[in-house]
Amino acid sequence: MLEWSNQDRQRLRQALTSSFRRYSLLKIFVSDYFDQVRLNEIATSQALKVAADDLIEHFEESGDLSDLILALWQARPQNPEVQAFVARLREEVRQRLQLDPPTVDAPENSFELPSAFEEVQLEAFLPKQYSYNVDFGKLYRGLKSASAVCRVSFTNRPTMGTGVLIAPNLVLTNYHVLSHQVTPAEHLATQAQALRLEFGYLSSEAVAASGPEAFGVERVLAWSPPEKLDYALLRVEAAIAQATQAQSLRLPSVIPALAPHGGLNVLQHPQGAVMQVSLSASGVVQADPQRGRVWYVNRTQGGSSGSPCFNDEWQLVALHHAAVSRGFGSVREGILMASILPEILGYLG
Repeated sequence: MLEWSNQDRQRLRQALTSSFRRYSLLKIFVSDYFDQVRLNEIATSQALKVAADDLIEHFEESGDLSDLILALWQARPQNPEVQAFVARLREEVRQRLQLDPPTVDAPENSFELPSAFEEVQLEAFLPKQYSYNVDFGKLYRGLKSASAVCRVSFTNRPTMGTGVLIAPNLVLTNYHVLSHQVTPAEHLATQAQALRLEFGYLSSEAVAASGPEAFGVERVLAWSPPEKLDYALLRVEAAIAQATQAQSLRLPSVIPALAPHGGLNVLQHPQGAVMQVSLSASGVVQADPQRGRVWYVNRTQGGSSGSPCFNDEWQLVALHHAAVSRGFGSVREGILMASILPEILGYLG
């Protein structure tokens, strides 16, 4: 629940009454945005201020005020009273929605959000703290997928990233993990010599007694720079054949398409930490197959670059590569596997 004062309550009531100047308009707003709420069952009077107070009290007692605030923002984003109220509570709303604030110590690769996206539209995808049921078979597939994910680090610099094993000796990560600039092949080869891929880098409760298994890289087989598909395909040293904690994914013959409000799950090593998972039942904002991009609201941080993105069936559908800050948090961008796969198919055997 949001922490707020009586003054905040008065400001919210003012935002509601200035946005919907008649009881009938407030009733339509409630009906449009909340399927299970009926204003005529909540309000003790059709006087607008009384009805607004009753609506606020209802969300305090049986709902959550952030739902009401976000709906009001979506419905009347240009209203000065709404803008002022949301600006005051912005940080509390950010925390309620579990959106990470901008980081300065471990920034992610950035990108320009397509102009077609309006902030109000994006806020409709913000994850909420509601619980939801998950098919255990799907969850089990997700747990098995974790054995394909590795922490990417360097022996000669502090750069961190994440990679995914897509064949017994092939790891896919972002090009910009190796280099933010387009660079000659020989320079990439030099960078690859300092790479360290760690599988099974988990919290102490789950890690094997022997600890994570680390491997070097023989060479960079294929790549695409950040402004294109931002991937690097790495051939891992032969010792990975004896690994006990690394198991490659089984890529689907046809990469599934992603649709708005679809589920998305990201396995990652944010800031080089132990593996974490960001789950979202409806986190996909939009996919653009022609550009090879997908946008979503799952949480990531610096070090998540190169993380595998899975759909709700735990099929690999994208490679995370960037983030951009917005008013209520950050929107993420991934490279669609359907765009990467044709370029690397010849290496998969």
